[in-house]
Amino acid sequence: MSAELEHRPQELRERILDATLHVICERGMARTRTSAIARRAGCSEGSIYRYFEGKPELFREVVRTRLPSLSLAGLAGRAGSATVEANLVGAVEAALSFYAEVVPLYADLLSDRRDGPRRRELTPLHELVDYLRAEQRLGRVRPGADVELVARLLLAGCLGESFLRALAGEAPSRAEQAREIVRLAVRELEPEGATR
Repeated sequence: MSAELEHRPQELRERILDATLHVICERGMARTRTSAIARRAGCSEGSIYRYFEGKPELFREVVRTRLPSLSLAGLAGRAGSATVEANLVGAVEAALSFYAEVVPLYADLLSDRRDGPRRRELTPLHELVDYLRAEQRLGRVRPGADVELVARLLLAGCLGESFLRALAGEAPSRAEQAREIVRLAVRELEPEGATR
């Protein structure tokens, strides 16, 4: 009797998820093959497709069930305690910890870690900083504005919104998202006395 038949369906599904996480951590998401997952789980490749429509669904289920979750449910109850800044720092630390686990799995799909030029295309931080510095020299951005921090926050906002859209499946239009992301940055960048 094969190892597959010795296990109930739910147990095999769980073994496939565990094996998938193991193989992803070992090889990266882009180089994870169902044949390697099947070997690790002790089943046939066909068994994987009995439980999951394909690799995207399998990967989503691994992220959903095998990685730490991000919950800020208790944050509203902290209103009025400590300081607003301290409470937000705690929430952001939790989010950073969560995304530090999840994002590398997805980033591997976008760029091979050894491919420096391609990675630079995917993170156009320097180009955005150069643009903001040029605007600073023209007087259209406040002289003391931390343009590198603003550039990082803009790109992080884009990444975050895209990631949340992919996970949640719903979001405002891209134009609305862009306006919201830029709105706070503009407050930091505006010269004194500027009008919108």
